[in-house]
Order: sequence, then C-alpha cells, then structure tokens
Amino acid sequence: MFWKFVRYLAATLGVIVFTFSLKNLYLHTPADLIIFLTLFITIVALIGLLRITATSIRTSVQIPVWALPPLFWASIVFVSGGILLFYQYPVDIFSYAALAGHVFIILCVYGLFAVVCYVFGHRILKLIGVGIPDTAGDLLASIVLGVVGTIVFFYGVTLLHLVSVTSVVVFCIFFIILGLPSFPSLLRHLCSRLAVTTAIRSFRLTNAGTILLLAFVFGAALFISNAYYMPFDGDSLRTYYNVPQLFVANGGMVAFPYDALNNAALASSFLYIPIIVIGASYLTYINAFLFIALLCSQWYAVKKYFSEKAAVLSCVVLCTIELIFFLAVSVKSEILLALIFLWACIFMAHFFMERRAAWAVLAGVLLGCAVAIKYTTLLALPGLILVFIVADRKQPLNTRVRDILLFAGAGMLMYAAWGIRLVARYGNVLYPFSISGIITTYGPRAAALYKYLESETVPVTHNIIGYISNDIWHNFAAVVTNASPYPNNRIGALLALLLPLAVWYRPRKGFIYLILFVVPTVALWYRVAPAGIWYIIYISPLLAAILGQYWSEVRGPRVRSFLALTAVLMLLLTIPTSRLIQAATFFAPRPSEGTLQFSTAGSIEAYAALTLAAADPSYVILPFGPIAPALIPQNNIHVVENLFLEFWVQSVAETQTPEETIQRLREQHITHIYVDNEALRYKREQICGRTACPTLTLLLARLIAVTDMLPVTHEEKSWKLYAIPSL
Repeated sequence: MFWKFVRYLAATLGVIVFTFSLKNLYLHTPADLIIFLTLFITIVALIGLLRITATSIRTSVQIPVWALPPLFWASIVFVSGGILLFYQYPVDIFSYAALAGHVFIILCVYGLFAVVCYVFGHRILKLIGVGIPDTAGDLLASIVLGVVGTIVFFYGVTLLHLVSVTSVVVFCIFFIILGLPSFPSLLRHLCSRLAVTTAIRSFRLTNAGTILLLAFVFGAALFISNAYYMPFDGDSLRTYYNVPQLFVANGGMVAFPYDALNNAALASSFLYIPIIVIGASYLTYINAFLFIALLCSQWYAVKKYFSEKAAVLSCVVLCTIELIFFLAVSVKSEILLALIFLWACIFMAHFFMERRAAWAVLAGVLLGCAVAIKYTTLLALPGLILVFIVADRKQPLNTRVRDILLFAGAGMLMYAAWGIRLVARYGNVLYPFSISGIITTYGPRAAALYKYLESETVPVTHNIIGYISNDIWHNFAAVVTNASPYPNNRIGALLALLLPLAVWYRPRKGFIYLILFVVPTVALWYRVAPAGIWYIIYISPLLAAILGQYWSEVRGPRVRSFLALTAVLMLLLTIPTSRLIQAATFFAPRPSEGTLQFSTAGSIEAYAALTLAAADPSYVILPFGPIAPALIPQNNIHVVENLFLEFWVQSVAETQTPEETIQRLREQHITHIYVDNEALRYKREQICGRTACPTLTLLLARLIAVTDMLPVTHEEKSWKLYAIPSL
C-alpha cells in the first residue's frame, strides 16, 4: 500500500511539473503549431493502425555502411520537401535542386574529413596495441581520436604561424600517409552491413533501426534548419567563429586585447581552422555532424555496457534535451566537448574491464583535450576520482596509485600544450579565470563587493514556484520545469516525467559508477555555477544513460504505453520548428526581413566582416544588455567582457565617484557604454528575485550616475549608446 501511494505521488508530481513546462516550449507561431500537430497526430495514428490491423510481421533489412551517407542525403531532401509545404512563398524546382546539390557538397567535405580522422585515429589505436572489435565502436573511436589529432596538429600550425591552404593539404596528406595501413580496415567497415529488424505487431525497431531513424530524422532537421543560416549569437560570433577566423586571416596566433575570454585555451578553434580555410560557410554544419556522432556514440556505449533497449531509450532522452538542439545550430563547442568527454568515459570503462594501461592513457588524453576545449570539464574531476577509487577498491594500493597517475598524468600532459603557453604569456594556467572562477583577479574592496553581491544572488527569474525563498529551490524549479529565461538553461521537461521511474528501478552491474560520477559533478556545478546548466551539458549523455536504464526496467503495458506516448510528444516538441520555417527563406526570391540569410557560399565571411574588426575597432563598447542589431552593420565594434559582474564590480569598487569611474573606463580604453533599459530590469529580476539586493542597487546606481554625465550618440526606444569623451 505504501509503495502504491509513493508511485501515485511521484507520478502526480511529474505530471504537474510537466504541465507547467509545456508553456516554455517552442510553439511560438501558427506554423510551429501546425507542424507539431501534423507530426504528432500522424505518428500516433500510424502506431494505432499498425497495432490494430497488423498480423505478426517480422522483417529484416541489411544496410551496408557505405549506403548510409546517400540515405542521409535523401532524408534531407525529403524533409526539406515537407518543410516547403508550410512555406508562404512559391518555390521553383531550381532552388530546391540547388539546396540538394549544396548539401551533397557538404556531405562530401565532411565525409573526406571523417575518412582522414578515421585512418589517423585507427592507426594510433594499433600503434599503442589496443583496438575495438565491433564496427560501430572502431569507427566512432577512431574518428574521435582523429578529431583530437586534428586539434593538436592545427594548434602547432597556428603557433608556428603557418595557417594556410597549404597547411590543410599537408594535414590531409600527413594523416593519410600515417594511416595507410588502416585503409583495409576502413573498407571492411564500409562493406559491413547493419541488420535492421522490425516487428510490427509490437511496433519494435531493434538493432540499429531506431538509432538510424533518430539520426536521419534529427540530422535532416538540423541540416535543413542550418541551410545558409548564420548560426551566430553573441558568443558564437564573438568567440567561437571570430577566434579561428582571425587565426586564419593572420596566418597564426593573435592576441585579443579587448576580450580576455578569447585568449583562453579554446581548443575547439583549432578544429574549426581547416574548415574555415576550405570555406567558412561549411562551419555552419559542424555541430550537426558532431550531434549525429554523439547520438551514435551514445547508442554504442549504452548498448555495450547495459542493454540494447536502454541504448535506444537513452538516445530518445538525449533527443528531448532542448539545449542540445539550440547548440546544434550554433558553432559553440559544447557538443564537441560532450562527444570527447563521452569517449573519455568509454575508454575508462575499457580500462577497468581489461586492465590495460593504454586505455587509461587514452582516457586521460581525451580528458585533457576536453579541459582545453572548455574549463568547465574540471567540474567532473571529483566524480572521476570517486569512480577510480570505487572501481579500484579491490586492487592493491600501488596499483590504485599507478592507475590514477596514468590517467591524471596523460590528462595533464595533454593540457600542458595549452597550459604552458598560458602560464608563459599570462601567468595563469587557466587564463583568464582566477581560482575563484571569475575572469578578473579582484582587489580586496572588489572581492568584498562581489561577495556581498553573491550572497544576494538568485540566479534564475522567479516563477510560479518562486514563492519559496530558498535560492536552491528557485534554480531547481526553473531547471525541472524548463522555465529558465535563458535558452542555454533549457534541458526539456522529460526529466520531470521520469521522476516516477525511480519506483521501478532495478540496478544492474556498472550502473553504480554512473551514479558515483554524475551526483558529485551535478552537486559541484550547483555550488559553483547554478545559473548556467550548460556548463555541465557535456554530462548529458551520461544522464541520458541513467534515464534510459530507468526506462528499460519499467514493467507493465500501461506504463510503457504512457511513457512511449510521452517520448513521442517530447521529441516532436523538441524539434526546432521555428528554425525550420526560417531556413525556408533560402528558397524565397528575397530573404525575409530579420533573417540572417544570404545567397552565396561566401556570405558568412561578408556577414562577419560587417560585425567584427581584427584590429583598431571603431569603438570599444561596454554593454549592459544584448547589443541592438541596428548597431551591427554601422560600426566595427569590440565588446569588452560581455559580462556585467566581471567588469563593473571592479570598476565601482576601485572608484569613489562617477567622475573617477569614467576616468578608469577611459584608461581601460572603453569608448562607449551601451545600456538596454529592459536588460537593467531583467538583471535585477534575474539576480535578486523577490529578495532585497542592496549591492546590485549600488552597482546600477553608479551606472545611472555615470551615464547621466555622458553624451548620447545614438538612441532608440529601448536602448541608448553613450560616448566617453577622450581627454
């Protein structure tokens, strides 16, 4: 009786939270709603029809691996045709054919890149005496190692100021020659066949069928949504594209005096360099490919260590994370980080099973590369250490010490390539972040002011559960209900509906290691950076593995049917329909107003040229709020630390009057201050919630006092641009 009550209580709580989260999903326009309802009703009707009318039919199809890229291209063409049905302008067949041809070229470019990465990575595995026998594991592991090798190669090329078309040609030739012995293995993999078996009465897709379906549908959606679309928001433009683009333009490493963040390790930049050299428009698609690789890696890993059912379900969970799709149509590095981190964990699991030192070294190398991509990987270290301790608990002490030293030593050696340079140039191995996690090293007064502000902070906007005054519950409620005002904090609502599954969970061998890793990582993130769940999005495959395992243990046809219907609902709600409709502007005679849409392959460079300057910008701007688009085509600007707290706290703490603050800004070469009225209100709500916030009030009061003394150079309804006169 007690457990029955617990089940109903958990299920009720999950449904309530899910209901509140629906209002935050991407159904903003009538077209979005039409697409969603059409897909949902069609899928549900098809499932019902098959269940009612079908006899017991079992079919099996053998698909050669080499046929997957053409099938993927065909799925893109098919999905694009479906999107055009909802487009408001007539489309001629030549425009449609142009997109199909363009996607074919994109597949060829990335296909060549995948081949180069595979032969290099496979050769590395053979040289160190390890290997993965199955086709999927060998292909994916070798490609990931090849990606890491590409990053290291072009990091060296950039340091030597040798970035050019020649360097890309040398890269391809060098990797191919080194990997020549691996070509027979590649041919065997390409000629191997994937068995896709279907059982219609139970409506099951087994083996590779489900993962192929997910990869094709969502990969096609991502490709179409990215067709000639510029995947840039603030950080993507300012950092993830700008940094490698300037390395290519200057032939090597350059410093960024106006933005300390761009001087960080940013290892993803060196993967982007060869793609930008070939053509910057191709960079638009990199995260679409990385997402597909991540999805396939998720399926392989969970199937290997748990079960096929858990693998398929974990892929479904991964596809319902809204943030994943936000990142997949950008050039941010989180999906690359998630892919490399997942394979670091897979190699670690191989090490614990086989006790071969090479696997620990490979896991450490990938982890070191992950840290160089994004410092937030360090949040996972306590969990990894805990896994090592528990997994090695039956080993002698000297063996445990050796294992940790192998893993940690390989990781530190890998990161040393970036760390040594940062120490030599800036005196900080994690530049520009200090030990406290902030960019600026504060003096005593600024540190005290920041501490006061931190004690007042509620990092998410209050919502319907915001009446609870505890900061932790504010954050928890926003994450679980998908209600964060910042798109990078939206992880979907399926987690809430999976809450009842804890009742049916039956642990399996190996599952405890996932829990040991995930719990301390999430706890450390929540202590360090509760406002930004995207900081640990790289552990989302592991979270999906946990939830997939939960799902696979569910018993009872009604519960399974309920969860299956929920999965379909969440998958359809996650598809970024607004981007799909926007991408259709490619087919229009003229681009629709307000879309970043161009007609030539080189337009991405033209767009960046309007928004960025390599040196000597027209002005340097300190923003309070998102930069208005009207400013972008008129001026070359540099945005200084697009972070309110990291810059302004120190400016206020080290000055006593508005005049002194202006002088300090002038000494730091700030020429303009941009103030968005809505951003000031939003900042107060986001930081303070319903609580008193005297420190923020002080900071904003100084801002108002400073801007009252400055001339306005440009003004719109919601924002103003102030100039700081030179002496």
